[in-house]
Amino acid sequence: MRDEHCRDPILRLDNIRKRFGALEVLKGVSFSVRTGEALSIIGASGSGKSTLLRCVNLFEEPSAGDIVFNDEKIEYGPHLYFWKRNRILRQLRRDVGMVFQSYNLWPHMSVLENVVEAPIRTGRGTPPETRQKAESLLAKIGLYEKRNEYPSRLSGGQQQRVAIIRALAMSPKILLLDEVTSALDPELVGEVLELIAQLADEGVTMLVVTHEIAFARDVSHRTIFLHQGVVEEEGPSAQVLGAPRSEQAQRFLKRILHPDLKSRKTS
Repeated sequence: MRDEHCRDPILRLDNIRKRFGALEVLKGVSFSVRTGEALSIIGASGSGKSTLLRCVNLFEEPSAGDIVFNDEKIEYGPHLYFWKRNRILRQLRRDVGMVFQSYNLWPHMSVLENVVEAPIRTGRGTPPETRQKAESLLAKIGLYEKRNEYPSRLSGGQQQRVAIIRALAMSPKILLLDEVTSALDPELVGEVLELIAQLADEGVTMLVVTHEIAFARDVSHRTIFLHQGVVEEEGPSAQVLGAPRSEQAQRFLKRILHPDLKSRKTS
């Protein structure tokens, strides 16, 4: 990790709340993500991690609060005209890439077609330029030879790496990663985490929901511990994950840490 990557905030969340009927999942979450920063969000199941991530790019609209992205306040809510809401969503999702727990690759398209489809449709480059970039990205992760294969011919780890590359092909300003290793067999987790670590080292701005504590400690600049919809603790990853002040964070880490994950040196 190199802190000099980090510059001004590109994303700021102020008092984000999200309610599903009588259930309030997010209870006033506030934090920012700086350009070039990798920020991890950890917490128990049901703490609101994935809901929070989905609020960032309006897959879920917050019940209250402000989203400021790239120095612009993002409008949302039922008061917006349909055409304006669609315009806001199109622009936001051009600049905010998201990778889900499931790979969500189109099964009827080849690997290469999966990667080039969105950039071509949104005018991010000419088809030859987009294809060249996609092939370069696939070569970077060792999957160039698989470019004409269908997703069903790939392992889960390979599919998830293609999903990450597909998001990167849009040249997003920030990448959201939602538990991207949770659906993988244990032996495939490492290859996906290695790719994310490489991207973090290259200065890709990322907001990562993860249960991989050692990965969060070693790769992310900062970590947020979310508990019952509230930011219980926030700070440098080494501090939050190595010596948390919050009693709730201490209990959480004690439950999930294993001996082989302790005391890895943070670079």
